[in-house]
Amino acid sequence: MATIQPELWIEQAAAAVVFYERAFGAVVLNRVGEGDDIVAQLAVGEARFWVATASPEVARFDPLSIRGATSRFLLVVKDPDALARQ
Repeated sequence: MATIQPELWIEQAAAAVVFYERAFGAVVLNRVGEGDDIVAQLAVGEARFWVATASPEVARFDPLSIRGATSRFLLVVKDPDALARQ
């Protein structure tokens, strides 16, 4: 079975992980690094995605730094209203 796991590049990666845990019930599967210099794999249900620290040195740009989007992905759930309330 093949899967696609998007990776988000974010300046404040550690804060983003906490946000995804609280907002979507994400579970951290793997985490390497400390503070905001991290790479973390998260799961929401069966969906998997990664959060990593943006780094212009290796051409990983935070959307705010370029004033635009660097990617897009969708989270599909049975009850979006319940998730929004959470």
